[in-house]
Order: sequence, then structure tokens, then C-alpha cells
Amino acid sequence: MIRKLRPYKHNVVLTAKVVELMVTVEGKDIDSPCVNEYLIADDSGCVMMRVTSKHVIENGQWIRVINAYTDVVDASLRVAVDNDKQIFPIDTPANNAINLSNNVSLINYVQWQ
Repeated sequence: MIRKLRPYKHNVVLTAKVVELMVTVEGKDIDSPCVNEYLIADDSGCVMMRVTSKHVIENGQWIRVINAYTDVVDASLRVAVDNDKQIFPIDTPANNAINLSNNVSLINYVQWQ
């Protein structure tokens, strides 16, 4: 459940809908991976997900994410996925409601150094 995410957790497993590709940062050369940031959501809330991969996930696609981790970027929570082998497309679940009103990436987290 997205609403239960907290900073610096490992082995995160989520089932969510890709709402929108928000940002793409290209690698410096053709062999460098790019970083895509998506808004993903389930029935409990939504969060930004950062994926290091050349592959782009379609908006509207339901996915299963395994072995992800949470991180804080500019005081904002992110789900981080190091490669697209941790993301699997799935059929639309029976409970396909999403909650965009509870964006856990908007919670301001203080980073301890």
C-alpha cells in the first residue's frame, strides 16, 4: 500500500497503476541509461517512482514492482527501481480504484546527514 510507505525502506513490493510519466532525464551517451519518473497510484494513495532504464512504461499500465526501495530526494519521498527487471506488467486488478488525493511524495521529509 502506497500510503504506508516511509523513507529508506528496502524490498518494497507494490501493485500500482502508472498514472503519468512526469520526467525523463537522458543519459550522457547512447550507452547510458536514462532516468524516468512516474506518478503511480493504488487505492491508498500515489507516489513518485524513479526508474533507471531506457524502457518507458505506458501511462495507464498496471504494474507489480518488486525489490524496490524508498528514498528521499529534495525532501520528497520516491520509490526507486534500479532496473526494469523489477517491474512487471499485470492485468487490471478487480479493485482498480486509484487515490490521487493522498500523494505521499508531497510530505516534506527532513534528511539526516
